[in-house]
Amino acid sequence: MIQAIVFLPLIGALIAGAVTLYGAHQRNPSGDEMDHVHDHGHGHGDAHAHAAHDDHAHDDHGPVEPPAAGSRSAEVITTALLLISAALSWMTLVDVGFLHHDARVQLLSWIGSGDLVVNWALRVDTLTAVMLVVVTSVSSLVHLYSIGYMHEDPARPRFMAYLSLFTFMMLMLVTADNLVQMFFGWEGVGLASYLLIGFWFQKPSANAAAIKAFVVNRVGDFGFLIGIFSIFMLVGSVDFDTIFAAAPA
Repeated sequence: MIQAIVFLPLIGALIAGAVTLYGAHQRNPSGDEMDHVHDHGHGHGDAHAHAAHDDHAHDDHGPVEPPAAGSRSAEVITTALLLISAALSWMTLVDVGFLHHDARVQLLSWIGSGDLVVNWALRVDTLTAVMLVVVTSVSSLVHLYSIGYMHEDPARPRFMAYLSLFTFMMLMLVTADNLVQMFFGWEGVGLASYLLIGFWFQKPSANAAAIKAFVVNRVGDFGFLIGIFSIFMLVGSVDFDTIFAAAPA
């Protein structure tokens, strides 16, 4: 069940991403840039009116182009998977938070270099169970809201893919069993934030805001890495169980 909570949003992101690529290819098989001017066939006066309308549409919703094929499927699939993940998170909260059945699911051995041994595992204690409910419940509501809010945007499958990717990375962060895995989730959240903030990349303001957020996150990365290196030097491990056991000393 823990694996399903974490990886269902990733599956949704991959499906929505595939729909995005397929829709882009269907709209423009040659790969050339699309012409977003829609003044063809109108008189000079009508051209100014339509240009003003197109400028307004460009400012609010990005380029005017046909919607990606399968857009509705991408919306339904990503939202449904998030709702399932949220329901499983509430079940996990009851099992872990109230029945005290903490869980640790090891997925694979990730890094083995000298004294540094990092396993990829999902750690679920009471705090994690609460955060799973918060992340999946809020994200599922955002997915539902986005179906209506983005219904006129031709690139909405890409937006849903970014949302699901953000959710997956946040879940990776809160279920981390060691500092390196937590850093991976932190980096993933920063990447997804950059993609969401710069979603309407045709707008200079969106690009500037995305770059600003990306740079600020990199400043945080520096402090995060210093903390990881320091703890590894003191304790000899980045695993939470080892760190917690050594903390009193």
